[in-house]
Amino acid sequence: MSSNDYKELISKFIDKYGEDELAGYLDVRLSTPERTLTLIGNNGTHKIPPEFLHGEVFAVTSGSLQLGTKEEIHAEYKEALARLIEKLKEKPWRKVYFVPTGPTTLVLQIKVVVYNILRISTVDLFYSKGHYMELDMDYREILDSIKNS
Repeated sequence: MSSNDYKELISKFIDKYGEDELAGYLDVRLSTPERTLTLIGNNGTHKIPPEFLHGEVFAVTSGSLQLGTKEEIHAEYKEALARLIEKLKEKPWRKVYFVPTGPTTLVLQIKVVVYNILRISTVDLFYSKGHYMELDMDYREILDSIKNS
C-alpha cells in the first residue's frame, strides 16, 4: 500500500467509527506485548470495544456462513479451522484472547484447536447485561485442587 492508500484507509475508518475509536484501537495495539493474539470467532457479528482487542487480531470467520446441511457445516468448519491452524503456527504465541462469536459448535472447536496446537488456554471475552469482561480460567489450578483434595 502507498502512503496515500493508508491515509485514505484511516480517513474511512474515522468517518465510520470516529477518532476516539481509532485512538483506542491504536493505543491498545501499541501497548500489547508481542506474540499476543486475539481471535474473533465470527467477525461482524458484534462490535467489540477496542480495549478487548489485544495484539494481533485474527477473524476465524466473517459474515454469514453456509450452514444449511451437515456437509456445508463440515466444509465451513474445516476451512475456518485450517486457516486458524495456519495462524497459530505462524509464531510461538504467548497469550491468546478469544471473542467467542459465531455458531456455538464452531466456538467450541476453536478453543479445542487453540489448546491442541499451543497447549495454552484462551482468555475469553464474556458479555452480560451491557458489560464485557475477560475470563482467564486456570484449568491446571482447578485440576490440582481436585487432585489434592
